[in-house]
Amino acid sequence: MLGEYTWIEGFAVYSKKAPAELERPVILTLGGSTTDAARGEHSWPEELSKLLAEKGISATVVNGGISGYSTNQELLKLVRDGLEFKPDIIISYSGVNDRGEYSELPYPMVHPYQRYVLEFLTRSQYSPLLPNTVYLISKVLGGAPPRHIDATLGVPTSRTLGQQYERNMVLMNAIAQVSGATFYGIIQPNAYVGPSGEIKTQTGLRKPKPAEYVSQLRDLYRQIADLPARHPFVHSFLPIFEGEGLYQKDGIHATLKGDHLIAEKVLDLILPEVSARQTNGRGVPEPAIER
Repeated sequence: MLGEYTWIEGFAVYSKKAPAELERPVILTLGGSTTDAARGEHSWPEELSKLLAEKGISATVVNGGISGYSTNQELLKLVRDGLEFKPDIIISYSGVNDRGEYSELPYPMVHPYQRYVLEFLTRSQYSPLLPNTVYLISKVLGGAPPRHIDATLGVPTSRTLGQQYERNMVLMNAIAQVSGATFYGIIQPNAYVGPSGEIKTQTGLRKPKPAEYVSQLRDLYRQIADLPARHPFVHSFLPIFEGEGLYQKDGIHATLKGDHLIAEKVLDLILPEVSARQTNGRGVPEPAIER
């Protein structure tokens, strides 16, 4: 056990039981550093797990949040690893990291860390001096000649960052549906953009974000502001942090009080589904594929 959770290949599982024996429903959470269990001393999924226990609600929270992840990486992680837990409820708490730094156009699915590794692994192994001579000598001596590995970042997209965010939410919802799970996409709050897309005046922040960061954030949030009206599985949490003392010094990450508030709002949102899945499976959609 690490702290209050068991670490299983990139997931913090708030249970001591084996993955196949977790209490249901299993609630899988995805997100960036504002969700990540290992980043600080608290997280909203951990607070959600505590709330469930306090209220005597049988369920297991599996936290897949990783610092630096946007919905692009969440989607990939859900497909590759998240479904292995056979989740009943899937939650994406995201928005801030989709502003461009971790989802740069025109290849938003390629994380900067992936790009660095890819560029390192595919760098030329030929000497810049007389490369053909190096190849010939290697051949004569019987060694394997250096090989150049080609790589691609994929087909460049014409989507905007807001359209990419929407696409990822729609795909995660579709994956949840065919897996017999229920999906909740949550647009995360921050200290810079208000519920209507307006720039908020920052007060009390010791390390506020630079103007370019705020501008990128505002542009994205303007693009995704109408998603809750068009997709019933998307919910905006922008209004919930109107109180004081809920953000840490950067205006992005929540304090313990803030994480607890997020957990309360999440529980309010998913409680009907949790209850439905506890009533002998009644009201639970049948999976279209084997999970």
